[in-house]
Amino acid sequence: MIFFTSDTHFNHANIIRYCARPFADVNEMNEALIANWNRVVGSDDLVYHLGDFGWGDCRPILERLGGRKVLVIGSHDLPMKNCGRFFEQMTPLLEIKHDNRFIVLCHYCLRVWARSHYNSWHLYGHSHGHLEPIGKSWDVGVDANGFAPVSLAQVETIMAARPDNPNLVRRGAKEHAMNEIIFLVEDAPEGGFTARALGESIFTESDSLPALHERIRDAVHCHYGEGNSPKLIRLHFVREEVLSV
Repeated sequence: MIFFTSDTHFNHANIIRYCARPFADVNEMNEALIANWNRVVGSDDLVYHLGDFGWGDCRPILERLGGRKVLVIGSHDLPMKNCGRFFEQMTPLLEIKHDNRFIVLCHYCLRVWARSHYNSWHLYGHSHGHLEPIGKSWDVGVDANGFAPVSLAQVETIMAARPDNPNLVRRGAKEHAMNEIIFLVEDAPEGGFTARALGESIFTESDSLPALHERIRDAVHCHYGEGNSPKLIRLHFVREEVLSV
């Protein structure tokens, strides 16, 4: 199974006061968070932790937490630099795909995110339940989710009840644009080529035309998502020439 969580703040006594957590002291909080984690996470499960794991030396706590772990680095994760062996990956931003569903993971809540215009999901932390989500986004921090990791199945239920992303592209309104997309290709000042799409926020560049072709294809697929890309990509080459009078 796959789980998501954030903002555990292990060993951080002041977070109890800052967020009105229902614990008498930091030891009680640590033990409750560990117990809640291990109650739902099995040894073969994967947990994406979206940052602000804990204070000080967290290795004793990590040794007690079940499952495989990925850390999406938060604003207070400098102490985690010595805990790399406990995580399969440590990164500031992560994009994952599960059952054809694209999910963007970040410690911070994003206004727009990769493929949000095609209703991709965004999971975040940092806000401790105080920031209202927009569209297909959700705060997976422990303060907003019973001080326990949230399963992918729970996220699916949550997202089913969430409204569409504000920037969702409506197929009917832009269906005519799905057949073809046009790029203006120009010589780059420092050599190579640049390519900019007309009517879409797609830009790429490369040192050679064959490499540019591949980058344009990749950029279009990334922008539109699988099954939504235009059937044709048309390149218009713009070349500047100066003539003497």
